Amino acid sequence: FRPKREGQKLSRWCRMCASMYSRFTRFQGKYPTAASMATGAVVMSIGDASVQTWSRGFFDPQRNAVVSSYQVLTSPFFYHWWRKLDGIWPGTGLSAVVRKTLTNQAVAGPFNSALFLAWSTLLESWVKSGPRGSPTEFVMSDTWSEIRRK
Repeated sequence: FRPKREGQKLSRWCRMCASMYSRFTRFQGKYPTAASMATGAVVMSIGDASVQTWSRGFFDPQRNAVVSSYQVLTSPFFYHWWRKLDGIWPGTGLSAVVRKTLTNQAVAGPFNSALFLAWSTLLESWVKSGPRGSPTEFVMSDTWSEIRRK
């Protein structure tokens, strides 16, 4: 047991984390939309991987890529959406946070949920069936085939 060395290791680890955080905040200040996209993709990927592993007992990287790609596409919109809400109700007090959260859930929430489900279904189906044309062509051809049969 050598406390001095352990302290040195912890100190080195803390300096490394502080340096990474500092670089991230500089990147975020310079490229806020790109930072939002990257952060969203990483958080969504980690969250989906943990849910898959916990609930299904295995990890599907294809599903993870589909789910994370949705976050990359929607992050710019939500970055600017939340900035708009911050402009309307500035601050982090309870009243401002509640107003922003309720507005987000009432306005953007339903569209986000529907879009996420549509995106996930479309992209997973397209990837699993073997891409043949664009995802839109794939969905439209299969959808119209189903409608014509009925």
